[in-house]
Amino acid sequence: MAAKTFCFQEYDAVGVDLDHTICKYKLDAVFPLIYESLAKVLVNDHGYSKDLLEPFDKYKDFLTKGLVLDVVNGNFIKLSGDGIVLRATHGTTPLTEDEITTYYGTERQWQHFAALKENLKQTDCVRYFENYFDMPAAVLFARLVDLKDKEEHFGRGRESHPKQAQGLNPHRS
Repeated sequence: MAAKTFCFQEYDAVGVDLDHTICKYKLDAVFPLIYESLAKVLVNDHGYSKDLLEPFDKYKDFLTKGLVLDVVNGNFIKLSGDGIVLRATHGTTPLTEDEITTYYGTERQWQHFAALKENLKQTDCVRYFENYFDMPAAVLFARLVDLKDKEEHFGRGRESHPKQAQGLNPHRS
């Protein structure tokens, strides 16, 4: 049985998955492209601040696989396998040990961990960033938290961020 040759001209569109693809992605090019595309939509179509159009490279060190967004607080948290907050940021700003304790208690146990571990559903309180296509959206949301705090002089810890996160939840009904 002869192998069939794949011809792009025979297709109107080709879908790709970062893990199973016919090409190798250059993440240093893909991440800024995704971020800039999302930021332009928010700025041009929805009236968000042009500050979102700052170059992606300024925030590329924020990228970490496995970040979880605590939507209510606007915090990105990195969790241990048993739900302990290892490190956290509010928007793009790293939280101190004392700030993490203020948010998550002396045990640093994240209250939504058991539910997330059990069903892996994204909710109004929880959004996780699990793949390379998601990671630029994490940076964008972190920037939105920064801008909201700056523009509204919004203090950390208030329930300020659920509305913005709704657009990041692909599984919302």
